[in-house]
Amino acid sequence: MTSSLAIVNADLRTMEPGGPRQQAIFVSGDRVAAVGSTEEIKALCTVDTRVVDAEGATVLPGFVESHMHLFFGAYSLKVLRLEAITGTAALTRAIQEFAAQNPDYNLLVAQGLAYASFDGGQNPDRHILDAICPDRPLLLQSADFHNGWANTAALQAADVLRGRDLGPGSHIELDADGMATGTLIEPPAVATIQARGPHGGREVLGLEGVEPAQEVTQAQREADKALMREGLKYCAQHGITTIINMDGNLYQASLLQEIEAEGDLCCRLELPYHFTPGEPVENIEIAEQMRRKLDSPMLWCNRVKFFMDGTLDAHTGYRVRDYPDTAGHKSAPLHDPARFSDLAVELDKRGFQIAVHAIGDGAVRAVLDGYEAARSANGPQGNRHRIEHIELLDPADRPRFAALDVVASFMPPHPPGCGDFPLEPLASIIGRDQWPDAYTWRTLKETGARVCFSSDWPIAALPPLTGIDIALTRQVWDADQKDERLSFEDTLAAYTSEGAYACRRDDHFGRLAPGLLADIVVLDRMLTDSNAGDTAIAATICNGVVTYLATD
Repeated sequence: MTSSLAIVNADLRTMEPGGPRQQAIFVSGDRVAAVGSTEEIKALCTVDTRVVDAEGATVLPGFVESHMHLFFGAYSLKVLRLEAITGTAALTRAIQEFAAQNPDYNLLVAQGLAYASFDGGQNPDRHILDAICPDRPLLLQSADFHNGWANTAALQAADVLRGRDLGPGSHIELDADGMATGTLIEPPAVATIQARGPHGGREVLGLEGVEPAQEVTQAQREADKALMREGLKYCAQHGITTIINMDGNLYQASLLQEIEAEGDLCCRLELPYHFTPGEPVENIEIAEQMRRKLDSPMLWCNRVKFFMDGTLDAHTGYRVRDYPDTAGHKSAPLHDPARFSDLAVELDKRGFQIAVHAIGDGAVRAVLDGYEAARSANGPQGNRHRIEHIELLDPADRPRFAALDVVASFMPPHPPGCGDFPLEPLASIIGRDQWPDAYTWRTLKETGARVCFSSDWPIAALPPLTGIDIALTRQVWDADQKDERLSFEDTLAAYTSEGAYACRRDDHFGRLAPGLLADIVVLDRMLTDSNAGDTAIAATICNGVVTYLATD
């Protein structure tokens, strides 16, 4: 017998375009069977129907987390968090307490360090970290997860005290004597230290998406699966029913397939292939292999991910104009633009969706040029290619998003002054004259672009309700700056129906309508444009199955 579920007396937001708000929903198996008034839905119930009285609380389509790093996010739940800590004394105390609590860790990892958090507005070098932790390897990671700082013990353990060639876009900073200063620029440099960590290097899968460097034992494999299960449960706890992972490889694919087979995949998940700079074109076939391997309603691959640049904080974001505090420096793209265009043409022709990390306006332009080359070569394919972050956008490129059907993927917690990120120094790094070009959510929406929201967990806090609150309360940096917030309805859509559009699954989920998959989140009150920060998840339902209850 097919199971059935009814949610009644709700503030039901179907997220159907122009659709009226409803009161109740009936689920049969894994599908929405009906929406309507409480009386209409109660008439469909049988003695076996599970009936949930929402008592006026808001019910939405399950949240679509459009950009996150599951493995690394789950790993981040196990490390020291530094977002709320500044000052040398406070940081020293937190790190030393963490070290004392974890005597068996072969690498102490602390994440979320804001730039210039040490006394005097400086970043640490290895000597500062040696004073805090002289005898055990220590790695601090920046709040944007692109850069890091290591003590001497960590550099020695990783055999990089005198540096290592890491290829384009990343380096281990050296002093005049050729010794590592402790500063690690971009993820490949950070990964040299992580490889000595508690997961034997496998935690770098979170951001880099590389395959394990050594053979993985069955015990390690089970530990990695357990970690991913924790991450999945954490997502369900926050109302998430679909995860768009932004790193992927064959190892993660095999772990997730096993988790699905074991009945523990409590969120839908798309896993991409991460195409790294300098990688041979032939590796597109690995993406094809992953697409064939992952092809179920709960787990699929039809995306290729690129990094076009780094971050503005570290001056590795690629800009059209010079950084205002560094004359002559624009940074550089991680992929040669002409080669990226060739790759975009080929991937577009094969039907892959492309998603590219592009933070600086120069990087965004290079990606748009690649997408335009693909459209010129192949015609409109409906692949809905994406650009992730878009922290700076030159005004000349604004209309190109709608014209090329490119999805703008933003993270509401990322603008300086929002969430855990301080206003300075990033606002000054951007430069006052480019403030109108920064984090232009509303401006792009007004040009006709499709916009989705996410967290980029663990770079920022995961809960979509936190993101909604931040999106609705974002403040301008100056009185004459445009308010770039979206409306309340558009903000909700960016986490639900627009998220489904952005992953090309809007005909399967993202709205509450008969025939669509039953992915639903029940809140603990009626959600308004002013109370998201005080609202909690009462229940999460994915594929018709309750994956989280607040009473659990």
